[in-house]
Amino acid sequence: PEKARLDVPQRVLFAVDDTSLQEQVFPDELAKLVKRFGSELMVLNVVAEGESAHVGSSPESNAKPMSVYDKVKHSFHFVEDEDVNHAISQFIDKNKVDLLAMVTRKDDLLSRLLGRSITKQMMMHTHVPIVAFHK
Repeated sequence: PEKARLDVPQRVLFAVDDTSLQEQVFPDELAKLVKRFGSELMVLNVVAEGESAHVGSSPESNAKPMSVYDKVKHSFHFVEDEDVNHAISQFIDKNKVDLLAMVTRKDDLLSRLLGRSITKQMMMHTHVPIVAFHK
């Protein structure tokens, strides 16, 4: 984002969807970044309202993927909201996040044409720096 200021990130938010949790998408580069700066890593999964039983909510589903972060301080957060961008922005403000990390993936042609990428939308609407990892 144009007005974002980059300092040493104390709190890093890794916004993931259910697909990333199921596929255990947790970039090694993100772990290295968090470890290098001694940052706190917060993993956020936003789901539709009323969808409390989702892929990331059980201890079994999140134990294995987070093993790569054993040596960094981390926590999981699950928020119910119909508007993913709103939920991420609210979480950033409420938790004083310094850096937003997201995973981008090749979507189908329709999604690319309509510009539905959450990462692209967040780049236009957040005040914190964003780092995007390609899947």
